[in-house]
Amino acid sequence: MMTGWVFVVLSSVSSVLIAHFLKMTEYAGLNTIRVLTVNYAIASLVAFGTADWGDPLSYSGATDLVMPLLIMLIAGLLFIGNFFLFSRSVARNGMGISVSSMRLSLLIPVLISVFWYGEWLTSWQWFSMILLFAALYMMLPERRAEPAKNVDPGYNNEHGLSRARNRGAWLLILLFLGNGLADTSLKIYETSHSSVVGKELFMGGIFLTALLTGVLVLIRSGSFRFEKAEIRLGIFIGIPNLYASIFLIQALEQLPGALVYSTINLLIVLGATVLGVRRWGDRVTARQWAGITLTLVAIVLSVVSG
Repeated sequence: MMTGWVFVVLSSVSSVLIAHFLKMTEYAGLNTIRVLTVNYAIASLVAFGTADWGDPLSYSGATDLVMPLLIMLIAGLLFIGNFFLFSRSVARNGMGISVSSMRLSLLIPVLISVFWYGEWLTSWQWFSMILLFAALYMMLPERRAEPAKNVDPGYNNEHGLSRARNRGAWLLILLFLGNGLADTSLKIYETSHSSVVGKELFMGGIFLTALLTGVLVLIRSGSFRFEKAEIRLGIFIGIPNLYASIFLIQALEQLPGALVYSTINLLIVLGATVLGVRRWGDRVTARQWAGITLTLVAIVLSVVSG
């Protein structure tokens, strides 16, 4: 059981590293799509290179591979699609509200883990999970802190502003659903298909799908010329991007999904907050510091009650 919490921490650290390198990409003014494409190339190569190719031989018929392959395809499109949605949402709604939508998407896999897979929690675990959600709410940045940027001039009239708000709202809804469904796909794989396809092979298929999608986008946009800095950062992102999901799956094998998803999301917010303050000079409000403290209490309670 304790090993499961180690995987929770490792998955969270990997995700914080991804956010850090993406921030470096933005700070350096590099092409995010090209960096992400390199990232998926590296992640898929490492995943296939470390995969146990004997795993697929355990299935009893070709039909056993249909669902895992379908999940790989859908998850791959969701993974890279979520990055695109996040970029559009930041431009329309601001960074704060977009990050909030991504973090709150953990509600989807948590509810599915509890009500679909019947992973019922103890009373103390329910209480700790409620604390985690409360802490998450307290740590989310306020909407007014980062107003929407890059709004088109055509939206200056009242009707145009209304359309802009509607489009921004739809981006947030799609971002919430996309991230929630991407996390849920890993839970479905771990529960129903991990005996057919190994973790590395499964993630390799997801990242290969995302890679091909990114390549098509770059070809269509005519921006297929990579800078050395983009390749370097893509490599730095690719490794933690792969193992963030691998460690998540390993944590799901040992702990209830509701606790795994809620704790990982809170640790990501906690880690990103500390990194932002120490490395990027971000400011943290008193409410957010209170949320960080509540996070630590809830996580300790989760570990003890588990």
